[in-house]
Amino acid sequence: MKVGDLFAKLDRLQKAKLFKIIASIVVLLIGAGVMISSIVAHRQIPEVKWSEPTPAPEPAVKPQDGTNPVAGGLTPDQIRTMDIEATRAAITNVLSAQADPTAAGFTVAVLIGLSLVVIWLGLAITYLALLILAISVGLVAGFAGYPGFTRLAWGSLALTAAFSTMLVALRALLSGSHPVIAIARNVVNEAVRMKIFLVFIVLLVLMLAILPEYLSDKTPLRYRVQTVLQFGTGLSFWIIALLVLLLTMSSICFEQRDKVIWQTMTKPVTHAQYLLGKWVGAVCMAGVLLMVCAGGVFMFTEFMRNQRAIGESRAYIAGDDIPISEDRLILETQILTARETKRADEIELDPEKFNRTVLAFIENERKTNPDFARLPDKPEDLDPRMVDKVAADLREQLMTAYRTIEPGSNETYMFSGLQGVRELNRPLVLKYRVDAGSNRPDQFLKLTFAFSRSSPIVRDVVLGQDMSFNISPNVIDDDGRIYIQVVNGDVFTGAGNDMTLTFPKGGLEVSYPVASYRANFMRAVAVMWVKLAFLAMVAIFCSTFMSFPVACLVAMGVFFSAETTQFLFDSLDNYPTEDRDGNVVIFKLVISWISYGVAYLFKLYSDLQPVQRLVDGELIPWSSVGLGTGSLALVSAVLYLASVYIFKRRELATYSGN
Repeated sequence: MKVGDLFAKLDRLQKAKLFKIIASIVVLLIGAGVMISSIVAHRQIPEVKWSEPTPAPEPAVKPQDGTNPVAGGLTPDQIRTMDIEATRAAITNVLSAQADPTAAGFTVAVLIGLSLVVIWLGLAITYLALLILAISVGLVAGFAGYPGFTRLAWGSLALTAAFSTMLVALRALLSGSHPVIAIARNVVNEAVRMKIFLVFIVLLVLMLAILPEYLSDKTPLRYRVQTVLQFGTGLSFWIIALLVLLLTMSSICFEQRDKVIWQTMTKPVTHAQYLLGKWVGAVCMAGVLLMVCAGGVFMFTEFMRNQRAIGESRAYIAGDDIPISEDRLILETQILTARETKRADEIELDPEKFNRTVLAFIENERKTNPDFARLPDKPEDLDPRMVDKVAADLREQLMTAYRTIEPGSNETYMFSGLQGVRELNRPLVLKYRVDAGSNRPDQFLKLTFAFSRSSPIVRDVVLGQDMSFNISPNVIDDDGRIYIQVVNGDVFTGAGNDMTLTFPKGGLEVSYPVASYRANFMRAVAVMWVKLAFLAMVAIFCSTFMSFPVACLVAMGVFFSAETTQFLFDSLDNYPTEDRDGNVVIFKLVISWISYGVAYLFKLYSDLQPVQRLVDGELIPWSSVGLGTGSLALVSAVLYLASVYIFKRRELATYSGN
């Protein structure tokens, strides 16, 4: 039998309905078997060895006694015992993540889904042959001493196969005869034929496949996971965004330039249908690429999660008779989670006393400037704008003084609104930043953090940098409040600091988990897809009345401006509009106004920040997703209507009579 005849028979076999049914049943049975095995394997939580609580050391410098709300009337040993019990329950809850079969279930579900798509597209034997070939090449490379090449080959093949499968499925989905569907299908076909598109696809696949090879097992696991999330999702989004912009603009601009659009617009296709079809095609293509990349990043993150962290003998099993390694604890409570944040409550000001303070300040200023805070036309009345400014300045000074601690002194801060958080039984995260002097990087301070029902903690503080550590949920009282007393020094040794420290605004906050990392990941992917859909509409708007080079310049300028809005806001906070004598510099003021206008124009887009929130373990709430989606959808609708209006006024298809 000839090879060609054999391939023809195999092709007919894989397209036969009976074969598809049998193959689907086999895949489902294998998937069910793997899932059951995974559930059984994950049923047992590793046994944790706990040491008995040791007597707490007596502080050399005791915090305030009767007036201190963090004292609670408990002895240090009582606090130590309660802290141990609460920490034991919280850490056991953290370690139970190993017994969660969700990740395995998701992976099995994805593989089953892709396999069923391949089977019913009539490509089962083809992909099976490619899989066998990849495994053979990988085994040969492994035996030859090139394991890195094996992982690279398998990763590239998996991503390529997933993309190819979903691309074929997308074409089948867009097989209708409606003008919008037909135009969208043509966009997908154009994308596959574009050389630059294929170059970007290859770059994307290789980037995701090579990334694991640059992660050393000597690096803390939490940093490796953050690297995968940061570059896997962040760089993928940027590459896909550039692809979407180029694909959309080239599809419309080149059809106008080459007069190909005549063949479409002379048919019963409206301008609105034409542009909507282009947008649907670009958005669907972006969705396919994003799903492939996000799926690869998600599964590799779950794989990394089950690797050995620093200080562990094996995954989730800490050495040296400690219940959990610091690397694992930070990973599970600060990165692979979805946390909400509470800032320290501001001090409450008595309105009457504060108003008297404001008036006293104004009277004192009038001793040197009699016209201070007077209205020009009514000198006997106070200028309300100046009064508001004085009140705001004084309030800010009081808040800054509240966040400032002199050497050897202490201050108590309260966090409220934490009802129900203690019942979650998960460690909280205290994040802080300390400023002192010029924030020299070679200077360190000793700070003591005292909590109710928890032992004081002394930390070495690096100035001007965000730092954090985990605290027991036991520190939350029955009213949902946390009191934290910060001492500018070490209460155990009595050593104080010789510098006054300040917590900047937002420099002291407590965060706690409210949702799973996996759900947060899905929300992040959804937000990225919404942003890509918005960028596709921007590209369509630019392409309706601009040439391809100009449209690229404008659309990519919008993209870069939108992505760097937060950086622009941070830069403008430090951009001076006055000279050393306090005189306003006009051109700097104009630059500031224009920059603020651009920043506020893209503020809703920038505030979403799905990648950064995902990497930092911050919750992406549905309210934020809904608000961002609604806002970008509204702007996209306006751009779409404007694009249709512009397109209708252009002569796209004329008949010359020849």
